[in-house]
Amino acid sequence: MRRILLVFGLFGVLVYCIYGYYLGYQHGVFDALIKQAVADNSLALYWDATSRWNRINAQHAHGIGFSILVLLTGLMWNEVWFSEKIKRCLGFVLIGGCITANLAIAVYYIPVMILGEIILLICLGTTLVGIVKRSVNKIE
Repeated sequence: MRRILLVFGLFGVLVYCIYGYYLGYQHGVFDALIKQAVADNSLALYWDATSRWNRINAQHAHGIGFSILVLLTGLMWNEVWFSEKIKRCLGFVLIGGCITANLAIAVYYIPVMILGEIILLICLGTTLVGIVKRSVNKIE
């Protein structure tokens, strides 16, 4: 499971880094739209352009952040106290939450995005509990 988490996390970081280059390319397009909206004194066009730009930036920020969290979880995986069966389930649910949240952000479906993020947080919290439990057992 550790290897799967590391590969998934690195793949996600790579994908969202490439997506960041695309955003850099799109910045000029959105900048021109915003300047045109200001020149036309069109508040509706301005808000439309900035909302679309913020949405695709949020997708990039969340996607790369979630991928880094999965990667860091994979790096700490051997320190988690739970049995291999529980760790395997936890790892796949973590990946599922990450995918769910990222896909929901891509189509801007907020309820599913929140669900994916809650799943991600629960898995990260559970992993933290497993790491703390292992650390306490080592001290005793």
